[in-house]
Amino acid sequence: MSTAGRRSPMFGPEPWTPVGGVTWCQFDRWFALTTAADFAGDLDALEAHLVGRLRGSLHGRRDLEAKLSHLADLRLRLAAAGVDVAGLADAEPADKATVAKARRKVLEQALEGRAMTDAMRDTPRARLDRRARYGAWPLFPLNPDGWYNKLAGRRSPTGVTKGRSFGLEVDSLSPPPSGGTVGRHLRPGCGPTPSPPGRGPRR
Repeated sequence: MSTAGRRSPMFGPEPWTPVGGVTWCQFDRWFALTTAADFAGDLDALEAHLVGRLRGSLHGRRDLEAKLSHLADLRLRLAAAGVDVAGLADAEPADKATVAKARRKVLEQALEGRAMTDAMRDTPRARLDRRARYGAWPLFPLNPDGWYNKLAGRRSPTGVTKGRSFGLEVDSLSPPPSGGTVGRHLRPGCGPTPSPPGRGPRR
C-alpha cells in the first residue's frame, strides 16, 4: 500500500509557531483552540472541567493530571510572554478539522510517552515523589547523590530483579564519584564482581 501523500504524525511537544517572541508547541495550540472554542477563552473554565473529571473517576487520572500540569505551565508562559490565550489561538487560522483535533487531544485522548510535553511529565505527583525519595539527601551526614548517580547507570548483563535489589552488600571504601568524603558504595548482592583497585570492570 502506498503511503504517498500521507502526513507524518504530529506530536504535542513539536514546535508550532512563534508568538510574542516565544516558540509554542502543538499542545499549546490545541489547548488554546479548545479553550477558545468550548470555554469562551477562559482557562479557568477549562481547568474546572478537567478537575471535575479528575474528581469523578479514577480512569485516566494520570492523563488528566498531566494535562492540568501542562495547563498550569501554559499559564505561566503566557503571562511571561505577555500573550493571552485568544491571541495564541488566533495566531494561525484553524479550520474545523484542526479545532476538532484539538478538542480530542485535550479533552478525550489518552497520552502516550512521546506525545507528552515536559510539563506533562513533571506533574505535582512526580515532584512530590522526587521530594519524598531524595529531598532530604542534602541533610544527610554524607549525601548519597554521588553513589546514586553511579548505581543508576550500573546494570549487570542480565539485570537485577526487584527481589534481588534488596540484597545489598558493601563494595568498597572510596570517595563518591562526584568527590567528597570517603564513604561506602553499595551494590546489588548478586551483581557483577567488583573490579580490583586500578582496573576496569571484568568482562
